[in-house]
Amino acid sequence: MLYQILKAEQKSSVSGASTTAVDPFNNIKMESTKVTIDSGKKVYGDAVFKAGQGLSMANSLYRWDTDDIKLQNYAGATWRKTKNTESGYVNKGTVSIWGGTADTGGSITGINVAYGTIINGDDTTAGKIYVDHGNGMVGTDDSILTNKGAIVVTGKYDPVNQDSTIASTSVTNSAKARTGVNIETKPTGKNYGIVGISTNNATENALNGGYRYGNNKVNIENKDGIVEVDGELAVGIYAENVNQSGAVTRTDEYAQKSNVNVLYDNQNSSSQYDAIRVNYGAGVGGTQTTQENKNLHGVGIALVEKNKDTNAANRGGIITLNTKNSGVGQTADILTHQNGIGIYGESAEIKFATDSTGLTVDTGSDGAGIWVTDDSTISSRADRLGTPKTLNYNYKGYNDKKGFGMIFGSTDPNNRYGGTTAENYLDIKFNNNGATNLTLATEKAQTSPGTIAVNQGTTRGIAGILVNTDTTDFVKNYGDIKEDKSKTNVRAYGAVVNRGHFENHGNIELSDSLNEDASNVEKNDLKKVNAGIIANYHDKDAREKYLDCKTMEILK
Repeated sequence: MLYQILKAEQKSSVSGASTTAVDPFNNIKMESTKVTIDSGKKVYGDAVFKAGQGLSMANSLYRWDTDDIKLQNYAGATWRKTKNTESGYVNKGTVSIWGGTADTGGSITGINVAYGTIINGDDTTAGKIYVDHGNGMVGTDDSILTNKGAIVVTGKYDPVNQDSTIASTSVTNSAKARTGVNIETKPTGKNYGIVGISTNNATENALNGGYRYGNNKVNIENKDGIVEVDGELAVGIYAENVNQSGAVTRTDEYAQKSNVNVLYDNQNSSSQYDAIRVNYGAGVGGTQTTQENKNLHGVGIALVEKNKDTNAANRGGIITLNTKNSGVGQTADILTHQNGIGIYGESAEIKFATDSTGLTVDTGSDGAGIWVTDDSTISSRADRLGTPKTLNYNYKGYNDKKGFGMIFGSTDPNNRYGGTTAENYLDIKFNNNGATNLTLATEKAQTSPGTIAVNQGTTRGIAGILVNTDTTDFVKNYGDIKEDKSKTNVRAYGAVVNRGHFENHGNIELSDSLNEDASNVEKNDLKKVNAGIIANYHDKDAREKYLDCKTMEILK
């Protein structure tokens, strides 16, 4: 691996350990240190030789308190644990790591920390992280992860084209494929841009006592940064609330909801407002074959509750959005494609900053703007009573698939939570790919298989809300629901209720049903009419008729 320059915060430096991108791991070892990769410098190589990671930093060591030392208070100096802000990486250059695979155990990581900090880019310099299969950056045990640059995870092994800025200055240090390994042209595997896990049970070396270090927290911030990820499952930002486990004495076993935080802010993005793109064609400006691939699944932001704690304060987390919200038919804040979900949250609180008017999401077939479970809350009563925020959902999938503004589900089939209530305070506007002639006649003339085209919407079902919870759960909607800037006359719904209790307190506005002369309407056509709220059959086959669960299954 070529380390052109790694400059430590303490003004020491590490450089020139190797001049080849495909050598065995080159024995640079550090811990509890803050390292900066300067602008214009590159760290790159084949991870098959690098223990599966580009850069990694543990943080179990102690140090003398620097304030005491600066004051020359040597006698009273404190020997203390290194803070999470004092260990990790600041990347102002380029980190490009390849050699991962879609196989189990084959994923790799660009930059990894435990109880540390990763800052990719800053307000003046856009740091870049490139990975083929796996994770752009990962942090656990009270790590702070910030992206102001670019993170690209391609899902394809292609060292030469992964990052075109790596200069091939000689045979030894150029980015090149290993002998006998095929270049991949289609994305595969499970790939993630930013991963934050509240705890991975980090412990000190046994010689130092073997105690836990860090805390059960995670903080992720993507502020005007770009995240592009492709894969069979592609996730832009992933946060997980996990309980501590293992034999070592536990310090803060549970991560509280307030300690698992994701911030997405694209208000001042200078490059692109759709700063999170999944299965778009990562790193190459988009590819149609990836965008139309029905075998791929993607999530812009995911917040997952692992242990299903019965105490509501100890499950889920908070997603805060300061999104541009350009609106229906405009550039999305989160861009997904087939089987795409803008935001997925389990026991999540989705909040909006004062400056944000809401969220715009594009998806392809069988997609959802927002999918939440259990006792999640979207926006707030205060927002509703003030200036309501809006979810603008753009369906851009095949004309024989489905799309949903919001989905409410459950991860508690055994009723450990004792029944939950989810609430939505957002207005919902959905757009059916800009189509304005989705009449009964259009639906009858449609042929199979389905196709994707500009201004061609789906005739198989589009809805503002889908409710698919447990029978003891409640969903309460306080927002208005309407179709906006498209006209769908068949199978358009304000809400589809498959299972669970649904209360609607908002207005629902849809286009006219069928838009056909009565003489041309047959008995079976009455099943295609638009409806404000439709209660579906409660058997399993009928529920799954309106719901593709594959994305959530593989997310686990």
